[in-house]
Amino acid sequence: LRVDGGAYFPDQGSAVSVDPSHYEDRSNLPLARSAMPSIPSELVQGEYVRLFLPYRPTSQDELVEAICPGDTPLRNDKPRLSRPDDPGPRPELTARALSCLGSLWKVRVDGTPLSALDPIFGRRDPYGQAGLVAYLPLRYLAPGRHLLEVDRLMEAPVQAGAGDPSSPAQSPGEWRTYFIPFWK
Repeated sequence: LRVDGGAYFPDQGSAVSVDPSHYEDRSNLPLARSAMPSIPSELVQGEYVRLFLPYRPTSQDELVEAICPGDTPLRNDKPRLSRPDDPGPRPELTARALSCLGSLWKVRVDGTPLSALDPIFGRRDPYGQAGLVAYLPLRYLAPGRHLLEVDRLMEAPVQAGAGDPSSPAQSPGEWRTYFIPFWK
């Protein structure tokens, strides 16, 4: 609920508004609870910008099971003792998990889709929120304002043939777009 009024000011984020929750140096939200993708700052220097895509197990685990059926979870919620010599999940399971979690997101810079997001597992400081980290190349961008558009799959696509993954999707699923303007 907003009470500040203003018929000419948008209530929600858009391509021409700055939402501080998308910038880690400006957010006043506890980042550990935020579902917002973020970059370190609205002012970007260098050849790459780090994009953090939060992992929300309560909603995303169900999506992963729907769009990547048969994938084995990297861990279960059963308590276990960890050993220093534990090698962790097999590399092929980790690669499949990264690929599937990465498919929950689409990213565009200035309207151009990034075909190879190539995320890795990471955590967002200072609270250690789990998520994916992708480094987006910026060296080809001119100085000035740019727009990062991040789409997050909110609801899995519906298949025409129930249980037949080879049948075409009837619906593409529900996506939410986050707009993150930045300056280089």
